[in-house]
Amino acid sequence: SFRRKGGLVCGCSVRTIFMIMPIVLIVVSFSIAMYFNTLPLTLLKFGQVENREPPKMLGGDCCPPSVTLHHAGPFGMSANVSVLLLARMPMDGVTPVPPRIYWVALESQTHPKTPSSLQVLEGRDADNNFAFQWGSVDSVRTQAYSWLEARSYTSDVYYKLLKEENLYKTVEPFEADFEISGLQADKSRYIIFVTAQNPESRALAGLPVRGDALMPSACAPYCESCELRGPRTCDFGRCIKGTHYHQGRCFPCDDNCDKCDFNALPLDFGAINITKDPLASQEAIPCDFGGCKLGFGLKHGRCLPCEVADCRNCDEDLSTCGLCKEGLGLDANGTCQQCAGPHCRCFSKGGCEECDDGWGPSGNNSCEQCEEGCKHCRYSSKQCMECEVGFVLANWKCQRCILHCTNCSTSGRDSCDECRPGFGYDSFGRMCTRCKVDNCVKCGGNSAHRCVECDKGFGVTPGGLCEDCGQFCTKCRSIGDCKACQPGFAVQNGKCFGCADRCISCETAGPGRCDRCYDGFHLHNQVCDPGGAG
Repeated sequence: SFRRKGGLVCGCSVRTIFMIMPIVLIVVSFSIAMYFNTLPLTLLKFGQVENREPPKMLGGDCCPPSVTLHHAGPFGMSANVSVLLLARMPMDGVTPVPPRIYWVALESQTHPKTPSSLQVLEGRDADNNFAFQWGSVDSVRTQAYSWLEARSYTSDVYYKLLKEENLYKTVEPFEADFEISGLQADKSRYIIFVTAQNPESRALAGLPVRGDALMPSACAPYCESCELRGPRTCDFGRCIKGTHYHQGRCFPCDDNCDKCDFNALPLDFGAINITKDPLASQEAIPCDFGGCKLGFGLKHGRCLPCEVADCRNCDEDLSTCGLCKEGLGLDANGTCQQCAGPHCRCFSKGGCEECDDGWGPSGNNSCEQCEEGCKHCRYSSKQCMECEVGFVLANWKCQRCILHCTNCSTSGRDSCDECRPGFGYDSFGRMCTRCKVDNCVKCGGNSAHRCVECDKGFGVTPGGLCEDCGQFCTKCRSIGDCKACQPGFAVQNGKCFGCADRCISCETAGPGRCDRCYDGFHLHNQVCDPGGAG
């Protein structure tokens, strides 16, 4: 315990203690910094941080973040961002831990100063103000060549990474993808900065990388497409349901309304002029009669809920139902009640004026399933209007086509327009017979001796036969025109050629090169060298 006597604390003067305390704090801070290799304040805020194996961001001429704008619906824009970065391989040769990506989106009309990686991690700009949006996402291991090729980079960029960054030798590529939503389609300009952190050492990349400036130019509100007219307008006929097109813009109908074209005629002919934002509720166009959504009725140009339960339409009077939902009909009190039976559609309670598809009236106020082969029998279950596949309509009845025939609607039941796969029509025997061509899936030209589609691994010859696609080829429409090869091979000029040694696939790199190596080998200059993982 302390004992104070004559201005002394434990035998030391108070002045001496205050003189020694700063020195002790400096020594302790220095010891902590040396032991943890981290400044004490950093240790308190972020935990132990080591400047070990920080990720590297790619930018400049090679590989800045790829940004793609797209619609997030009729009211805004969003951007998909994809980032390629490098993580240093540990000395033991194992796969690096995927870096954590941090990003900020700054809303700016000028060229903002580049924030530090720490500021990006905290969601701030270079002046320590919070960004318009910020976030983080994990990265995943990727194939650099595929990422670059998908974004129209030349192979020279990939070779430059191999040489200058020692790709797949000291570093491995990782990819992160994220979406930024809520971008305003006006004069706003957005700048994206991205950095990365090693999750184990917590070391940040030296500098964040900057993406291209985003200047969203969306279509007009309520519009599905403006490819022809351009930004902030709308193409004719591409306004969403419940809106009206007028001079390149989409004006909303009133709430719960699907159609207001008739009431918009004064706008079209210039009798009225809407100049305000079409998103404003006071600019909604009154609904047409019969244009309300199901369950709503028209009253003073507005669509209001029907007062009768299960009512489909109540335009004339909200308290009076004009048409009930399917399977229900009106009773004497104006309420919606069940129809006469299952599969019935009725206008009044207990009726059965129509039947569901595949069913027809049976004569006793009920619905009966259509006869065999019949698809629609609207007026009577015994009188068919349309037949199913493999049947032909004759005298209101569906008659089955000949065996193995799927369509005889033109030629009649004793002939065939199209046989099932693997069969062809024999015009002499007037029957569908199995194709006479080996390895044939589909015969054509009404001949069982001429093939138009062969089995897997075979192609059609000019004479209609099926022959092997060729060595290592698994898919071809015709001989000499290979479309897909076995693993370890790639298509070139319609034939299959081998990939590099110890290579799993080379569809992107091409013959003699590699996209992905077998385990135990690593990719180097598009070939597979021993060591590492493919």
